[in-house]
Amino acid sequence: NIDKEGGLMKTSEHISNFLSFCRDVSAEYKTCYDDVNKYEKETQDILHQIELGPYKHRNKFATKLAHVRQLRRASKDFVDINKELIEYLSTPEFIKVQRQLEQLLGGCRKQERYIENQRSYRAKVRSDLTIKQMEDNNE
Repeated sequence: NIDKEGGLMKTSEHISNFLSFCRDVSAEYKTCYDDVNKYEKETQDILHQIELGPYKHRNKFATKLAHVRQLRRASKDFVDINKELIEYLSTPEFIKVQRQLEQLLGGCRKQERYIENQRSYRAKVRSDLTIKQMEDNNE
């Protein structure tokens, strides 16, 4: 619950971070899913180059093949790990919850701004008090 400056994170930051995570993981999933297909095709291109191309270039292409396979594996791992999460994030139930969280985020930010900038106290009954306005200065 500690932010980058060492203070407590606001509730709005937690909600915002969660919503950002949901958007980011969905976008990254789509990218990695597409990358798996692209790397599979690239693998086939390199394998055909090794099979049909000049013998003297095989080592160079074998190294490229290893690199492409590593990239494919990383993308496929991300897809495998996040598949169930993405399926859940795509459900109508979660989409409804996401909209509700976005509305809550707006209300939360509004309340935080009020507390930070406009909090004051006005006497309700007593007129002999010297305090006209009390600001929250953490004193």
